[in-house]
Amino acid sequence: MTTHHAYRRQHGEIQAAIGALTTLLRAQDAASRTFDIRVALNDLSSKVSDHLILEDRVLYPKLREHRDERVRAAAAELQDELNGLHTVCDHYFKAWSNVTSIAARFPTFRAETRAVLARLEERMKREDETLGPVLEQ
Repeated sequence: MTTHHAYRRQHGEIQAAIGALTTLLRAQDAASRTFDIRVALNDLSSKVSDHLILEDRVLYPKLREHRDERVRAAAAELQDELNGLHTVCDHYFKAWSNVTSIAARFPTFRAETRAVLARLEERMKREDETLGPVLEQ
């Protein structure tokens, strides 16, 4: 499988994990389903981690050597921003690493989760719009 296909597949998997978590958070009984929510969060964490590793170690280094200067510049800008996303995700996943912390502060958890999910979705959208055409060449 090419890097491009793995990258696209991972974006789809992350979107699916975001969808599953969002569905749980919207449920009327969401606060009482913290175990299910934590399972969904583990799945998302794993998928995001795998994807960030692919981007850091394979995708962005490859794009930073692209023949087109615009591609190199876009890749450099997106990769630089990626460090901030790494930090946000690391902090978020550590802060909500167990069912007890989620249950004890559910409204805060839900708000932070919505913010992180929005940031992940926005990031993937920007990557798809900026890098998608390049990856398909």
